[in-house]
Amino acid sequence: MDWVKAKNILIIALIITNLFLGYYVIKDYKANNYTYTISQEKIDDVKELLEKKNIIIKADIPKEIYELPELTVEYETYDKEEIESKIYEADKRNYREKVKISSNDKLINYTKKIITNTDKEITKEDAEEIVYEFIKKLGFENDEAVFWGIKEKDREYGIEYKQKYENVILNDGYMKFKLKNNEVISFERRWLKTIGTKGMNKRVIPATKALLLAMDELKEKKENEDSEVIVTGIDLVYSLNIIELNTFLDEEWYEGNEKTGFLYWRIRLENDDHIDIEAYE
Repeated sequence: MDWVKAKNILIIALIITNLFLGYYVIKDYKANNYTYTISQEKIDDVKELLEKKNIIIKADIPKEIYELPELTVEYETYDKEEIESKIYEADKRNYREKVKISSNDKLINYTKKIITNTDKEITKEDAEEIVYEFIKKLGFENDEAVFWGIKEKDREYGIEYKQKYENVILNDGYMKFKLKNNEVISFERRWLKTIGTKGMNKRVIPATKALLLAMDELKEKKENEDSEVIVTGIDLVYSLNIIELNTFLDEEWYEGNEKTGFLYWRIRLENDDHIDIEAYE
């Protein structure tokens, strides 16, 4: 084989290889919507700087730097008879249980009165398992439902799930549970359906930058100069631009269908407090 022919074959092989690699780079970008990642060295530098201020990071700091468009969503709607048929066992419905569908069929409330005074002590693991089985019974188990947190007080547990779309937590999609005596005594659900996107992709600031922008607020959370602030979570969160007044007359959140919102980094603290930093550059 002469040299010219061998060189041409090599050039063609390199072109094919580059096209192959380029295809998978573009495919990965489209699937993950990020342009590049933060180095571990940068993350360690930020953590070290915060630790000098007694701000301790006990959470994974996201490395990806995203470019995301604005989401368009609407609320799921529910049928009372369908929900009741899933909650109540056959021929076992009684006056202790009640299902209410309100706010234009977009909010589920379930309550169950406890008529026994016997306290059954359960662990956090037991409580999480009971809630998980309850979610499965209702048919709400899917990849979008992510465990968000658990609280315990006076042998009663509160558990919350949040809705996740790709890499973003949907703040207005949630399921809340209360448990006592080994059973769910209340349940509330609002959930979103993603319709599409709006506008061009916008650059999202890195999680490390969000932490630095939150530094002054984090320092203000300290009880005194020597105390620590513990960061337990850093999440990209999408929230609808609706102001709720938390009154029985205020139901603006359900009016209409298509809704948009804003994106921010939520920095969660050990005491259940949080700080929100606007995410778009």
